[in-house]
Amino acid sequence: WGITAVRVAKDGSVGYLPQAEVTRLHAEHHGPQVVAAPLDGVAFLPPPPRLTGWWPEVQKLADVDAVVTASAARWHVHVLNRSQDQPRLLRILLPPSAPVAGSGTMHLLTGGPKAPGVIERRALPITWTERCALVELPPACVAVVVLGAG
Repeated sequence: WGITAVRVAKDGSVGYLPQAEVTRLHAEHHGPQVVAAPLDGVAFLPPPPRLTGWWPEVQKLADVDAVVTASAARWHVHVLNRSQDQPRLLRILLPPSAPVAGSGTMHLLTGGPKAPGVIERRALPITWTERCALVELPPACVAVVVLGAG
């Protein structure tokens, strides 16, 4: 069946399609609590053409979209940059309960139309000061920015 996300060859080797890589990324880096996280200054795009009627029709899509989860000592900012050719600068403001400064990791999946079917996975160190982290999202990426101890 052609819609599976994980492919196992007869020799036992495993291949992951892009949707499986994204699922793996989010499964590995998340907290048990969803945190309210407003997005300011986000541009909107027209939706892509609908191929089926399986989901509700939308009038617009956020160029950058995010969900934040948290655990006792970490915040996980799950981010999608839908732009195929423009990086986006993301400013993450941590809550008053966070340390004033610290470090973390941006777990990043990149790909896109210039390299169809090719997904690159990287982990990049980041720091924050004054409870503010600045991260640059490459075009056509999915990322989880993990901030905090542990």
